[in-house]
Amino acid sequence: MKWHSLKLTFNNQRGEMKSSKIYHGDCKDIMKGFEDNSIDTLITDPPAGISFMGKKWDSDKGGRDQWIEWFTGIMTECYRVLKPGSTALVWALPRTSHWTATAIEDAGFRINDIINHIFGQGFPKSLDIGKQLDKMYTPEQIIVFNMIRNKFNKFKNKKGLSLKEINKFFNFAINGSGMAGHWFANITQQTLPTKDQYFKLKKLLEFDNELDYLFINLKKGNERPIIGKGKGAGTKGNTFPFEHDYNITAPATSEAVLWDGYGTALKPAAENWILAMKPCEGTYAQNALKWGVAGLNIDGGRIDCDLEKEDLLRGRKSDNETTYFTKKSADIHLYPHTKGRFPANLILDSESAKVMDEQSGVLKSGKTTNKKTKNSIFGTRFMMAQNGSQGGASRFFKTLPAEPCRFKYQSKASKSERNRGCEGLEEKQQDLSRKEGNPGGDNPRNRGVHLRQNHHPCVKPLALMEYLCTLTRTPTGGIVLDPFMGSGTTGIACKNTGRDFIGIEKDPEYFKIAKCRINAADIIKINKSINKKPVIDNNANIRKSKFGFNY
Repeated sequence: MKWHSLKLTFNNQRGEMKSSKIYHGDCKDIMKGFEDNSIDTLITDPPAGISFMGKKWDSDKGGRDQWIEWFTGIMTECYRVLKPGSTALVWALPRTSHWTATAIEDAGFRINDIINHIFGQGFPKSLDIGKQLDKMYTPEQIIVFNMIRNKFNKFKNKKGLSLKEINKFFNFAINGSGMAGHWFANITQQTLPTKDQYFKLKKLLEFDNELDYLFINLKKGNERPIIGKGKGAGTKGNTFPFEHDYNITAPATSEAVLWDGYGTALKPAAENWILAMKPCEGTYAQNALKWGVAGLNIDGGRIDCDLEKEDLLRGRKSDNETTYFTKKSADIHLYPHTKGRFPANLILDSESAKVMDEQSGVLKSGKTTNKKTKNSIFGTRFMMAQNGSQGGASRFFKTLPAEPCRFKYQSKASKSERNRGCEGLEEKQQDLSRKEGNPGGDNPRNRGVHLRQNHHPCVKPLALMEYLCTLTRTPTGGIVLDPFMGSGTTGIACKNTGRDFIGIEKDPEYFKIAKCRINAADIIKINKSINKKPVIDNNANIRKSKFGFNY
């Protein structure tokens, strides 16, 4: 594996770096060249082990234990290069977050919390059990199905082809047995090719014409009666119309009636950021003085509020000189923090905040009247009146701003945000196993079929990454390490928040996209300040902008 080998440079005993760098290669190998205790913060979006969109890099490595062993090795190397007291924010999918957390702990980190990012754009991927029951082959149909499948296997074996080779021919994902496995071997999912796929398969395996009649006349399951028409999203092609007619059907069998309305999954609306820490050397204060890192940037991460309308903390007075109130009967008033509410472990997108406020309504909190309490351990106490605050429930949590777009809401990275800087790159499909004619490939709600210049499937919102960079920022800025850089959003966020960045990406196409996007962020920043583009030497192996970002 080749990568940009850039020497790490330091400017003081704490190991603070002078500039940012991105590397192409395997993160575990590259980090071996980094000094111990040299990085301030880890913010990364690693694989989840679910083979998302058929991507090989997101495989489970053979199973739960193998994946945890693999990720523990990487996190162990991260632990070595991070300074004592450093914060690590590691993204995790709820389904496999326990794998991620186990690896983080096994590497030596202490898990302090989990930040939940709530969004409204997740699309439900639930199988309708009632419809599946209607689609099951009848006993008579199973006899014909098995005849067809046996013929398929006979000609496959005669040609000496493997399931992997057939999947590759159809451009299917080749993890496991793939879609071809459903046609030839899978017992639990009895599926045959579509008509177009069948004739392509016939040409590949050289079927005789005798099989055509059986295939064309075989009907699967019981036909559901159409009881009406509905309107919703979806049609063939790479568009996303919201007005599309579809058939509303009713259950066709008694079994389907019983299971009508049952599904297999919930709508995804949350992702986790595991908040971990490399243990301090001594106290937080001692660690801060020695290593320049400790805790979180609480004031930087505070949540905006209207201080003129909100009196967040109550005032007190006491007549007991032995308590923590030092002056007898002295009025004490605690004023609200001028920078906003204390940051919480919940982050909302604008749409989820709106829904929360609609459900909660206008709430009033913290309003009190003058109150006197006798015979407490503090003596006689007077609770003074306060105004409190009012508004929707979302006011207590960080809410990410929505970008203008043509859809109703935007919780993920918008098209303009993800493609900025990639204007000259070739458009590619995110998921090559999804194409028209394949199951799910002609569904425009399946974003894997869309052509994009930034075709990385897991681009995080820039506003989210900027907030995480701010929350973990050290007093001097600090270096952020992302060993799974992807298309470079964390690098852009670091540039926008004044932090140095080290990014590592193994995939050459994603690495190229990251370079373009981060370079474009430099250009935008310069244009805003001096309205002038940076000078870039296109012939150099390592490109440098005026802001010192090395490519």
